[in-house]
Amino acid sequence: AEAMGVKGVAAALEQVEWLAGQTGLPRRLRDVGVSAEMLPRLAEMAMHSATVHKNPRPVRMVMELEELFAAAW
Repeated sequence: AEAMGVKGVAAALEQVEWLAGQTGLPRRLRDVGVSAEMLPRLAEMAMHSATVHKNPRPVRMVMELEELFAAAW
């Protein structure tokens, strides 16, 4: 928040949301053609990704990725 010149987490989140809206880029997985039925398979594929294994927050179960993808859907 401080780096963005605003006070508090809520104000920083508002700024990030505003900035994301200005890009015109898709913001959800469904906006780029991902169906809800695809989420479990995408999560399974992601579990084999080096990116997931190097993530600072450990991901131990595919269900964690399914929940993440569902939130992004």
